[in-house]
Amino acid sequence: MPTLKNLKISETAAMKRLDRALVKKHQQVRRFRAGSAEAKQYGRFYIVDTEAEQIIATADEITTWMKTENVIKDYEFVEGEGKPGYENRSLT
Repeated sequence: MPTLKNLKISETAAMKRLDRALVKKHQQVRRFRAGSAEAKQYGRFYIVDTEAEQIIATADEITTWMKTENVIKDYEFVEGEGKPGYENRSLT
């Protein structure tokens, strides 16, 4: 049974939480299909400005974005994240 020291959140649940915070800024989190050329080049996740219809950020993991938006607790982690070699990536 999970303790408060390590409560796992599914990727889908994490995206839904983040989306609820981003909608106020007219943004949405989305993901590229795992293993796709886009995921390899830009990272698995991206944030879209829904008004401008543009990608504004990409990353291999969404935990950093969740912390920025205060939608994840210190004792929670997103399933499959925290592996070496993952990083936030720039679009430039």
